[in-house]
Amino acid sequence: MLQVIIHKLKLESIRGHGTPGEQNSVVTSTKEIEPILLPSEFSLNQNYPNPFNPTTLISYQLPVTSNISLKIYSLLEQEVATIFEGMRQPGNYNVTFDASKLTSGVYICQLIANDFISSRKMMLLSKYIIQTNKCF
Repeated sequence: MLQVIIHKLKLESIRGHGTPGEQNSVVTSTKEIEPILLPSEFSLNQNYPNPFNPTTLISYQLPVTSNISLKIYSLLEQEVATIFEGMRQPGNYNVTFDASKLTSGVYICQLIANDFISSRKMMLLSKYIIQTNKCF
């Protein structure tokens, strides 16, 4: 995935009389701030860990400002959680999903951002299943 690098400069000190940024101010030095890496494409990564109990990390990338919807669905297509809905700036995002109130099973994480749609399967295992090493 290609990354777009944005460099920003920070004003170190301002000398002069009056308001900084006005004509009567003089910038004496600048310092480069760490570059910001922006994704070049939309992406929804696989949650980690998977299987999980009861929390998991969901990460996604947005190359442009986007109106997004990040939701969790059951296999019966019932919405069980809305993680975020609204506008997001370009960047890399991580969110922790807490499924402690859900039953064990397979769930779908879906990201809709502008015209982009992506889904990932997530498996929630109860403590009983993890402790007894039983799988289904």
